[in-house]
Amino acid sequence: MEPADDLDRISALPDGLLHTILSFLPDATAAARTAVLSRRWRRVWIHALDLVLFDTKFAQRGCSDIRSLDIYMYCSGCTSPERVTEWIRHAMRRVTKSFVVELPFATALAWDGRADRPTVELPSHGRTASITMYLSHRGLRLPTAAGAKYSALMELRLYAASFSEDPLAGGRTLGDFVSSCCPRLRKLGIECPSGLAPQLVLRGKELEELHLSNVKGLRTLDVTAPKLRVLKLVCCFQDDALGSRSGGSVVDKVARIAALRLDEIHMRHSPRSKRPGLDIYDLTSVRRLGITLHVHGRYCYHMDASLWLLENCPGVEDVDVQLWQLPQWERRNVTAGEYVDLMLEGARPFGNVRNMVVKLYLSPEPYLVASVSALLMRCPGLRSLCIKIHSSFSGEELSKCSCADMDTWRSHKKNFLEYLWEVKISCFTGADVEMDLVRMLFESSNSIKSMTLSVVAKIPNIVSSSKMGFSLLDDVVSSSENGDTESTVQDEEDDGREMIIQELMSIPCTGQGRWCFAKDLYTWTCSTTENAPPVQDLG
Repeated sequence: MEPADDLDRISALPDGLLHTILSFLPDATAAARTAVLSRRWRRVWIHALDLVLFDTKFAQRGCSDIRSLDIYMYCSGCTSPERVTEWIRHAMRRVTKSFVVELPFATALAWDGRADRPTVELPSHGRTASITMYLSHRGLRLPTAAGAKYSALMELRLYAASFSEDPLAGGRTLGDFVSSCCPRLRKLGIECPSGLAPQLVLRGKELEELHLSNVKGLRTLDVTAPKLRVLKLVCCFQDDALGSRSGGSVVDKVARIAALRLDEIHMRHSPRSKRPGLDIYDLTSVRRLGITLHVHGRYCYHMDASLWLLENCPGVEDVDVQLWQLPQWERRNVTAGEYVDLMLEGARPFGNVRNMVVKLYLSPEPYLVASVSALLMRCPGLRSLCIKIHSSFSGEELSKCSCADMDTWRSHKKNFLEYLWEVKISCFTGADVEMDLVRMLFESSNSIKSMTLSVVAKIPNIVSSSKMGFSLLDDVVSSSENGDTESTVQDEEDDGREMIIQELMSIPCTGQGRWCFAKDLYTWTCSTTENAPPVQDLG
């Protein structure tokens, strides 16, 4: 071997490349260990651009800047809030791109009523472009100095932070901090906070995305952000338990949004929530909606904000909708005026909707197909449909509802989706109600070019039992006595898949195309040649 082959060519690389190499190491401890390699490496790690720390002492880096720093703490007693505050202060001086701190998990009840709630502080100034803090219901004290400024901050995300916005306490409110100290802020996310004042006022000339989730006690949201494009409100403006069950109005809650470029709105809520007063400037610019509808067959609860948004955003093209069944105990408290018939004659169609994702949380709802059909009939221009089944159909027979005309989708007019060309259904098990769903979609459109069914890895017992005429449980118990449980279950699962395939092949409208059956993916495509026979491919 030539002596030249023993040369340490890596150490000869410039510092910039060595810092890039160190950025691929999992954490700061691994980076620090490179100091033993040679005298050349002794202080290279100190100037690394990215570090991740796990329950460890903060590195003494002197005056070196760092591009990103992540601190994850999983041991509840490993450090004090004062020490964390020191880390945050150092990070705000030296981290230029991204800072993440995650404190050990604790429930909100752990600190309720305690005057000594652990609290960390933000310093008066920061150079960081992105701050993410998982505080697990610990206190966060915002800077009170009149000259506080985070001029570089473009993204702020706070999870489970406890604020103290009592006017008598003299602290700075979140709204004031965002509005006066963060002139370049573009993304703001607040999830599961506590201690916020009932009024949240935000002013942001550069703010583009606002996400508020589980903000308890919020009565007024007042946002002025000319560049706001994305607004996400999840479980905000919730009624209390008494108001929810009594059906009382919530006229004192309001959301005022002044934005010139609003493109996307997401509003999720719990059952029977009452919508706040919505004062949103120019809903005609909205193109995407994320909503939750609580349905019962063809009837939809319309006292929340979701259906209102769908009806009042005429330019919406993409809709992500969760369909939930209103619980029976809530359904008993619903008055006649709180439900609306989606198929009411003369109801205005959602004419511009082109793409829809439907997430089904209706289990086991005997009127599931009626709910989906009623919604789709309001979207005559739909082109792409994706249905995600999150339900678990146990096959239990539910008592029939006394509501009239609940399951009338079979008698609806056919081919009302003239432009639908692509359908995808995930978590397909072959349950009877899912077969009805596939049947309804083929009957509703003669323009479908492809339908893809993503089949669950294991066909539930209900498929083998209901479609094959025997009890799977009895056979498993019997075969387990002979030590053949695994093979018997596998055989019956294969038989269940075969029955599903046969039933799909028997749907009349599918004769215009071909089925391809792979292990976990069943695909139907429209034949390029008219009247071509269906083909079964058990890949």
